[in-house]
Amino acid sequence: MHLNRETGRRYRRHKDFYIYEYGSLDMPHLLGKIKLILSYCENKYVTKQQQYGLYLALPTSLSDSMLAEFQTLGATTNIRTQLKHIFYPHISTEALPRFHFKQHSSKATAVSMLSYSYVSKQLLSFVREFGLALYEVQPASNSQSDKLHTVKMSKRKI
Repeated sequence: MHLNRETGRRYRRHKDFYIYEYGSLDMPHLLGKIKLILSYCENKYVTKQQQYGLYLALPTSLSDSMLAEFQTLGATTNIRTQLKHIFYPHISTEALPRFHFKQHSSKATAVSMLSYSYVSKQLLSFVREFGLALYEVQPASNSQSDKLHTVKMSKRKI
């Protein structure tokens, strides 16, 4: 309960911040949870006009597999993600960084591996594995305002 100091009235605010922590949940189940949470948020927006923002934070070592999973389920999920920020440094015990080192046998390839561009790409790839990526998750079809307008118009016809 909150108190308005000017009027002396008590009021209750709705909960406006939720945290869901899923740890080492595998990617298909995580995407199922995201779909469920997104549909719940959309329902609250349509029924109570409660705006929302849904964000997903995960280690950058899992970003590629998450994006690949979204692409394979793309037509059925209707979910759009947008990378907002990457926080450095971050180490997750659930998803340890992967190191991509290639071994080549030819002499020409060995010389190219000593080049500045190759070494800098490998170093950048190494550093990127130690990040926490923040994605904004939104429905891919209609925006929130379009859905609210549709609901208001359908209520007028009834």
